[in-house]
Formats: sequence, C-alpha cells, structure tokens
Amino acid sequence: MNRRLTRSEIVKILFGMEFDREYDTNYIDEYINHFADENSEDLVFDERKLDIDLVKKTINDVITNKEEIDGLINEYSKDWKLNRIAKVDMTIMRVAIAEMLYNNDIPVSVSINEAVNTCKEYSEENSSKFINGVLGSISRRNG
Repeated sequence: MNRRLTRSEIVKILFGMEFDREYDTNYIDEYINHFADENSEDLVFDERKLDIDLVKKTINDVITNKEEIDGLINEYSKDWKLNRIAKVDMTIMRVAIAEMLYNNDIPVSVSINEAVNTCKEYSEENSSKFINGVLGSISRRNG
C-alpha cells in the first residue's frame, strides 16, 4: 500500500468535506464511498494502492478531535487566525497533526515531511514553510 497516495486521498476527502457538510463521523463511510465512486477511473481505491483502514482512521481522528487539532494550529500559527489560513493548508495540517497525536505507527518526522510535500503539490509556494513551522513547533511541544 502506498502511504503517500493514501495521505493525498485523505486530504482530498477532508477538503471536500470542508465544503460539502460539517465534519461528522456519521458520514465517513458514505463520504469515502462517494469519493471512490467519483474517482473510480483513477483506481486509487484499489487495496494494493490505498490503505482504506488508514483513510478511515485518519479521517475519524481528524473529525473526532477537530477542536483540539484546530486549537493547536491556532496556538502555533503565530499571528494567523484560523479563518485566514487557506482551507487546503488547514486540511493538510489537520491530517499531519492527527497522525502525530493519534497514530503511533507513523513517525512524527514522516508526518511533517509528508505534509510539506503534500502542500507543495496542492498549495501556494510559501505555504510549505508555514506548515513546516507550525508542525515543527507542535512536535517540539509534544516531544
């Protein structure tokens, strides 16, 4: 299974949820299935390519702990209000923080590195430095 691809799909799903409905754990399976149907041509939901269990766990962790995760982002994003941070950057950081706090199978450095790489793919050029700084500060706090 490809964890990088899995993270990328997690970001896409959560980003879509940001616009389609409020985060709600009752809709995780429904939303993942809808996303899979919409993207079936890409075959990303082939079990050999995507870790569905990791998708569900991470999305559930983000949704269940969104208040705590957003609180950390707010605390460590110096002089930036949450509503000023691009939604894609927020989503990427939420995924990374959920991994850092609730998934002991993934080293913190990997979560941060993958978040920075995902940001470079989906966001503004300068966002990767911002995301790296916020996540690095959070990791040192929880270190």
